[in-house]
Amino acid sequence: YFFSKIMYGKDRLTKPLLRMRNGKYDKEGDFTEVSWETAFDVMEEKFKAALKHDLEANKGKPPEEIVSTVGMFGSGQWTVWEGYAASKLYKAGFRSNNIDPNARHCMASAVGAFIRAFGSDEPMGCYDDLEHADAFVLWGSNMAEM
Repeated sequence: YFFSKIMYGKDRLTKPLLRMRNGKYDKEGDFTEVSWETAFDVMEEKFKAALKHDLEANKGKPPEEIVSTVGMFGSGQWTVWEGYAASKLYKAGFRSNNIDPNARHCMASAVGAFIRAFGSDEPMGCYDDLEHADAFVLWGSNMAEM
């Protein structure tokens, strides 16, 4: 899929799936379709349990020894304001520094390849080069879909 059609894929999930056994969440259970309310209730329960555990485990510790069991992968497409809000929520609200952009994982292999191939962590060239090219080679791209 490419971005503009991803919302209409026939195999796109439209309802949450949760690992269930005997009608309850079970980490070893089978994926079962559940209501959004059930999915959010389970997420809330697990998140609150992790935060409670962190509070108890960190009681009396100096700041440099505090650990957190909650974290979040953010989006490389966030606006500055969304990233700021997420950072404040996690760092001030949940007392966790475990927030990271997905870009670190998404681009890690590309950056490694750029460094090996070109000695730089970014693609070579610039838009000005397009005016001087006789041909373009696009790998893995469908320009009609972009």
